[in-house]
Amino acid sequence: MKNIIYILTILLGTSVVSCDDYLDINTSPNDSSNIEPEYLFNGAGAALSANRNGGDGSIPFGFATQIWATGWSEGWGAGAEDTYDMSIYTLNNNWSGVYVNTAKNLVQAIKIAETKTPAQPNVIAQCMTLNMLNFYFGTTMFGDMPFSEANKTEISQPKFDSQEDVLNGIITQLDEAIAMFDNSSGIVINDYYYNGDVDKWISLAKSIKFRALMLMVDKDPSKSTEIQQMLTAGGMISSSAGTFGFPYIDKTGNNHPMAAIRNAYYGPSGIEDMFPGKSLVDIMNTYNDPRRSVFFRFGYTNSDEDEYETNYIGVVATENAVTKEAGASSFFNGDVIWAGDKTDDLFTYAEQLLLEAEAQARFNNNLIAARSLLNDALAASCEKWGIADASALQAEFPIAFATKAEALQIIYEQFWVAQFDRPLEAWTTWRRSGTIGNEIPALSKPANAITGGAGGEDMFRRLVIPPDVTAANGDNAPDVEHYDRMWFDL
Repeated sequence: MKNIIYILTILLGTSVVSCDDYLDINTSPNDSSNIEPEYLFNGAGAALSANRNGGDGSIPFGFATQIWATGWSEGWGAGAEDTYDMSIYTLNNNWSGVYVNTAKNLVQAIKIAETKTPAQPNVIAQCMTLNMLNFYFGTTMFGDMPFSEANKTEISQPKFDSQEDVLNGIITQLDEAIAMFDNSSGIVINDYYYNGDVDKWISLAKSIKFRALMLMVDKDPSKSTEIQQMLTAGGMISSSAGTFGFPYIDKTGNNHPMAAIRNAYYGPSGIEDMFPGKSLVDIMNTYNDPRRSVFFRFGYTNSDEDEYETNYIGVVATENAVTKEAGASSFFNGDVIWAGDKTDDLFTYAEQLLLEAEAQARFNNNLIAARSLLNDALAASCEKWGIADASALQAEFPIAFATKAEALQIIYEQFWVAQFDRPLEAWTTWRRSGTIGNEIPALSKPANAITGGAGGEDMFRRLVIPPDVTAANGDNAPDVEHYDRMWFDL
């Protein structure tokens, strides 16, 4: 599904300039040198979130990862994304979302800020931090990609850097941004994330770096030393106020893209055609999770649609969701989880706590600290969804983890739940949660899915490079299939 309309609408809707100002921004349609960095930055951020949450940036990942389900004839329709058959729009829009809609504007904003007097170190560092998050998302979708030569107008066919080099480059630039932030300078981008709060930006940059290190450490165990150092030093996102999210407004043209999609296709009837996956619902049922009543609503048990199930039931990938019979599947509670004013959470406090819990268990063998951090993560996630008291959920888990394996099983399951509304992040965590065939939660290839790899490699592990990009870049572009594992994916 094309989401270009949503991107353009949000870009124009979030600008605070008059029509005359908007028309006077550029002397040339290809030259943005006269615009203030703030406008480029905020436009890039709006584009990033619009692409992540639109019809090509969330729905395909939700279906392909089995955290959402199509329901086939009872819902979205047979085939396509849940069998790994990604449309050209999904491939092109996600690729251009990285390079055209986001990186291009941020690189230009940095160039402009570098020429300003007095100096604007915070502006440059803010742009660098957002762009590194943008490239982190990009490499988790595509693997090897242009990075060191990306968005350089003098290079028509940039080289594809290895994923290892991309991730190391992200870490290097984040370190540069952290060092560049200057609390003594009052010049900042008055952004809609943190309102220019330099301390929060520094914490975010450190958290993104921590996330990248955790992605790399299975393939490069030497990263565990830096992970342990960061755990000791702290300074990362440390409260719900530090959550990094794009704030949508429940107003036509500025509302959450998934809300816009639902309004366009379903109207006020509230019909749903996307179902919660069995992998998600089963985990939540195991722990009697109070978030279920927020995420889901019961399916019907009879043809009159006036009696409801009393159990939460997920849908298996490529399976019909029979909504008129006993044992009917649950629906997503779309009015809540995709509300018009829902924030696009690019990095939450709950995720930070789960990353730290995982690191404490894996690298320090500190199961006590890991269990405490899990409690805090559950509380933060519940708070996000309006559940004030998480104590009943916290009590569902062992008072103390008996083994590292038990700790990691539970932590990865809770990542799956906490990230269900951002399937790209959930998929990335799943791919690094275990070796091929041992990921958490356990998933299997859906019926009728496109195959091509050996054994577990039939699973969906990446987006392929768009054909237009391959054609334009010649031998630079790698030849990959959806079942080929990425560098980090053991």
